Parts: sequence; structure tokens; C-alpha cells
Amino acid sequence: MINQIFDSGISTSDRLMEADKNDCYVLKYCLLYLLRHLKRFPSYSRHTCKMLVWSLGSNIDQLVKILIGQFDRNQKSTCIQELEESDHDIEDYSDFLFKMVSRIKAKHRRKVFQQILALFEYRLQSLSFRGKADLEKNIQAVKKMFSLTEQETEFIIFLFINSAYEQPQEFFVGHLECHKITGHKYLTNILDINKTQLHSLLTGKLKKIGILEIDNYDLRIEEEFLNLFQYSCDKNFRNYIRKKG
Repeated sequence: MINQIFDSGISTSDRLMEADKNDCYVLKYCLLYLLRHLKRFPSYSRHTCKMLVWSLGSNIDQLVKILIGQFDRNQKSTCIQELEESDHDIEDYSDFLFKMVSRIKAKHRRKVFQQILALFEYRLQSLSFRGKADLEKNIQAVKKMFSLTEQETEFIIFLFINSAYEQPQEFFVGHLECHKITGHKYLTNILDINKTQLHSLLTGKLKKIGILEIDNYDLRIEEEFLNLFQYSCDKNFRNYIRKKG
């Protein structure tokens, strides 16, 4: 099951600001992951631009203003015209941002990068909400059931997001290849852990429980567990836990 709620029709409207608590909960983690990644591994690739668009949502207008502000009057007019002629979906915005960043002089890119990080911090604050999301409650229920540590819990949140949302999966697994040994440097940084701790996560309790699925193609939660994260109060969840116990 792949959730595409943020992948279709992204525009400069307030559509994403109407996201429910579960969506905000997921976005906050994605923003945190991306912040950690960009601070350690700065990148202006097309893949990164696409993840930026998906994560920023309606705040993408502010990013466009930051980038356009680096050009002279004629260049600004060209950029604005290109944006007006686009379909305003995630692919068009990604291509547009990639082109604009490529046009910025190298000596100005560091300053622009810092402004982008500040915008991410602002976006994180704007996603706050009262109470807890159902997804957060479900994850806490799983944590309690299996006596998971904080690191194991944080890891299953990452796994769930990559299992249920297409764009994070495309970026963290498809692009960064966090499921492969060569991508573990990105994964440890994203999760804010070291190699030893990652090894324990990949070979420890989560694997024994059967919740972790990792191979040369993917890093995700096993399908039978995925629905449980969304319906932990359901009778089927309680029955399943008893059987596993």
C-alpha cells in the first residue's frame, strides 16, 4: 500500500495546509530526515528538488521567492514566465527548481542553502498540532507491545513512512539507497545513530519479530504489519499480537 496524498496536484494553494494529523506527523519526520541529510550531504540534485517540493507543500512559494531573488530583472522575468507556463505539479516544480538552482552563481549557493534550511525549520514549526495523531498512538502501542527501545521505535517510524508514502520511498530508498551497504552512511545520519547501533537495529529484535523487510531492493515494514500500524485499535490487531506473543 503506497500513499500518494502529497504526490498529486501539489500547487501554490493551501491544499497541503489542510492535511490531517497523520499527514502532519509524517511530514514532520520527513522534514527532519531531509534536514539532517542536507546539513551533512548538501545537494541540489533533481531528486533532492523533488523531495523539497513534496516536503514543503504550500511553503514552496517561499522557496521560489528565495531562488528568484538571486537573479537580475530580466532573469526574474524569464523564471516567472517559466513557472506560469508549468502545470504546477510536483514534477514541474522539481524541474523548475532544479533549473533555477543550476543558474545561481556558485558563490551565492551557500547563502541560498542556509535560507532553504531556515525555511525547513519554519515548515516544521507550522506542522504542530494539538494532541496526538492516530498513527503516533498506534506506533506507541506497538512500542509497548514489543517493549521496543527509543531507537527501535524511531526506526520503525522511518520504515513505515517508506512503506506507506511513495515520495519518501523514492528518495530514501530509490535515490539514496539506504537499504544497501553503500547507503548506510545516509541512513545512520538520517536516524542520528552510528554504524554499531544500525547493525543492532538491522539484526536484532525487529528482525526476530518479523517486522523488518530488507533486501537488495527495499527497506520497509513487512506487509502484514503495515495495516496494524494504521488500525492498532482494531480487534484484528489485538488477536494478531496475541498470536505473535
